Amino acid sequence: MAVGLCDPVIYSSDADASLPSCSVPETAAVTRHILLSKTDRSRHFSYTANAGHLTARASNGDAQASIFYVAYTVDQSTRPDRPVTFFFNGGPGESSIWLHLGSWGPYRVQTGMPDSAVTTFSLTEAEDTLLTESDLVFIDAPATGYSEAIAPNTNQTFMNESTDAMVFRDFILRYLSANQRMTSPVYLYGESYGGYRACLVAQLLVAGDKPLNGLILQSPALSFMPATESYSVDSLPTVAAIATYFGRSDKPDTMGLDSYLRSVQQFAVGPFARLARQYEEARRKKAIPPVMPPEMLKRLEGISGLNRALLIEHFPYFGGILALDFIPGKILDSYDARIVMPRSGDLPLAYQCIRATQPAYFSNFLQYHGSTPYVFHHDIPFSSSSPIVDPVAGRGRKEAVSNLSKAISLRPGLKVLAITGMYDLIVPFTSVENALADLGKREMIQILRVEGGHMSYLADKARPVMRRRLRSFYR
Repeated sequence: MAVGLCDPVIYSSDADASLPSCSVPETAAVTRHILLSKTDRSRHFSYTANAGHLTARASNGDAQASIFYVAYTVDQSTRPDRPVTFFFNGGPGESSIWLHLGSWGPYRVQTGMPDSAVTTFSLTEAEDTLLTESDLVFIDAPATGYSEAIAPNTNQTFMNESTDAMVFRDFILRYLSANQRMTSPVYLYGESYGGYRACLVAQLLVAGDKPLNGLILQSPALSFMPATESYSVDSLPTVAAIATYFGRSDKPDTMGLDSYLRSVQQFAVGPFARLARQYEEARRKKAIPPVMPPEMLKRLEGISGLNRALLIEHFPYFGGILALDFIPGKILDSYDARIVMPRSGDLPLAYQCIRATQPAYFSNFLQYHGSTPYVFHHDIPFSSSSPIVDPVAGRGRKEAVSNLSKAISLRPGLKVLAITGMYDLIVPFTSVENALADLGKREMIQILRVEGGHMSYLADKARPVMRRRLRSFYR
C-alpha cells in the first residue's frame, strides 16, 4: 500500500536560510514496487522506496539540518549482513540527482553516452541495479534537493569541509538508528567532491567506532583545488586518451591503449614535469621561461593532437585548451571529452534529461510532492580548511587521502574501490592513482579505470565492467 506525501514546507537554498525546529517533522512518502527482469522472468524482487526527511543531530542532540533522502530497501530482508550504501554527489553544491537517476538505483535515464547525436532518452528499470547487493540511500546536501539547515544554523553553516562532513555523518547515524540498521554493513558511495567528502566522513565514523565497511569513490576529487590547477602532470595521460579517441595522437596501431598511456605517464612525471617546474618558477619570479626543446614540443604534439602555437602558449596546462580548441567551432565536454558540443556551452542533452526527469519521477513513482522546486545545485561559496600547494604537479595537498589513511589505520579491514574515467578532464584518472599510491600497496584498495567520463555509469559500455567489479567488491 502506497503512502504519498504532500510536503507543505517551503525550502530555501539561500546561504542565510534555515528552518525553525518546530517545522521539520521526520516524514516520508512510502511506496512499494517489484523489479522484474526482462531477460529472466524468474528473477524478481520486491522493494520499498522512502522519500522524505530525517533530522541530522549533533552528538549532544541539537538539530543540525533537515536532510532529504530517497531510500530503496529490499522487502522482508532480515539478514543481518544485508548492506546499506549511502550515495552523494559533490560539487560542492550538487544534489544527488546524478547518482540517483543515472547510476545504480532501480530506475535510470538511458543516455546513450557518449553518442551526442542521441536526442531521445528514456527512464527505464535498471536490471543492473545495486539493489541486488545492498539497500541504497541517496542523500541531498544542505541547500540542495529539499535539504535545509535548522536554526540557529543556516545553510552557510555547512559550507566548509568539516561541517559538511559532520552533517553527513550525523544523517547517516540517524538513518541507521531510525531504521534499526546499526548492525548492518555500511558503505559510502561518493562522486567527485563526494569522494573527498566520503574520506572525511569515513574518518569520523571510524573514530567514533561506528559502522563502516567500505568506500566507493566515483571519479573522486581527492585534492581540494580549482580544476584549472590540475591540468598539468596528472592530466597529460587523459589528454592523450582523448586525442587517441579522436584518432589524433601518436599511438602506434600495434600498441594497446593501456600501454600507450603508461608511456605517456612516464613522460609526464619525467621530462614534462621537470620543464613544468622550471616554467612555474620563472612565472613566479616574473622571469622569461625556458625555451621548450624541439623534441619536447614534438612529443607533446603527438600526445595531444594540438598545434605548436597552442602548446607553447598554454604550457603546461592543456586540459582546458583541449576542451576549447581541439575541434574548431566546437567544445569538448570536460565531464566526458568524447562528447562534442556547440560553442553555446549548453549542458549536453543527456544531462538536461536527467534534470527534466526528476519532477515526474518524484511525483509519480515516489509519490513525494514538494511545495518548492527541487534544487539541483547551489552557488553558496564553499571553503577548504587548508591551503593548496604544488599546483605544478596537479596534486595539491591530499587532505582527503590523509583522512582515509587515518580511517584505514583505525580499521585495517576497510575496503576502498576508486572508479575513474579515461576521458574525464575534471578529475584526471592519474590524479586518483597517484593520490591513492601514497597509501602504499594495500590489498583492500582497488582502482578501476574504465572507458568513460566523470559519470562513467552513464556510458553503456562502461556499466557492465563497473557492475562486475562492484558485485565482487560487496562480496
